[in-house]
Amino acid sequence: MKKIITALLVILVIIIGAVLLTSNSSKVEKDGPGIIMNSPSSGSTVGKTFIVSGEANVFEANVSIAVENSEGDTVYEGSTTADMPDVGEWGPFEAQVTLPDTVNDGDNLTVRTFDRSARDGSVQYENEVEVTFSSEKEPEEAQEKTVTIYFGNSELSDGTDCSEVFGVERTISDTQAVGTVAINELIEGPVPSEEETGYFTSLPEGLQLNSLSVENGVAYADFNEVLNQGGGSCMMTGRTAQIEETLKQFSTVESVEITVNGESEAIMQP
Repeated sequence: MKKIITALLVILVIIIGAVLLTSNSSKVEKDGPGIIMNSPSSGSTVGKTFIVSGEANVFEANVSIAVENSEGDTVYEGSTTADMPDVGEWGPFEAQVTLPDTVNDGDNLTVRTFDRSARDGSVQYENEVEVTFSSEKEPEEAQEKTVTIYFGNSELSDGTDCSEVFGVERTISDTQAVGTVAINELIEGPVPSEEETGYFTSLPEGLQLNSLSVENGVAYADFNEVLNQGGGSCMMTGRTAQIEETLKQFSTVESVEITVNGESEAIMQP
């Protein structure tokens, strides 16, 4: 009887130790930068479309995602951005992964999340889970949300205020970083039906967003050199207003700083 009691006590101690170790590990993981992948779980079955989600605290909030087959070949590669409240703070991420037709039923896959070092490009904060593919598994679809982007409008404005802009809505996947997606939607410009009702953009063709981050309520938006090209003072004012109003719709953004290839001096001059 004593041996049974002793054995039970040993098992209980092991279980308690494992729980405490797991709890402490979780706290350690969130003490600094890193990535935690919550789904898919190890050993689960995925379909052609599935969701990768978790939490991250990484540079520029960028989380890389890759899926490899049992031979080590990459069958999917992409990235998403964590919704970090501020630099150095953890935030959730979610991405919708769609596998190619080359993946077959019963294939064993490795799903990886990681960050690349800004210093040398090396992989860091890597997570891996093993999953199995089944074509019969119901696809997992990302949730959608609405954002507002801002354009000028010749029918709603008398043209005396170059900073006057008006919002139109876009429906986007909630798996993506909303700020980055909103700016990219803004760069795309108004759709034909919006142009017919007077909407126009002051942003030049070929414009690209290099990076977007938020720190202490300030959104830092860096663009390529195209932002400097063409236009007089009124057009440059319109460009600034479109970018600022699009970003200030988010509760974490109080002000916006715009740069061109990292430079803030002498930019967007008429």
